[in-house]
Amino acid sequence: MIGNNLSRDMKGANALGITSIFQSWTPRYPHEPADESERPMYTVSEPLQLLELIERLNAEVK
Repeated sequence: MIGNNLSRDMKGANALGITSIFQSWTPRYPHEPADESERPMYTVSEPLQLLELIERLNAEVK
């Protein structure tokens, strides 16, 4: 799950055991998790980092 909302996107992904990637370049929502259930597995601060992370994660499963 890639998202910009810790309380919805990251919390939901973490609850289901899905890889959670927080895109922190948007100021719309808080950037600090309220608790551990909202803590993302990965955080990216710009779009290029997201592409690099996805490539790395794909390489790990091959």
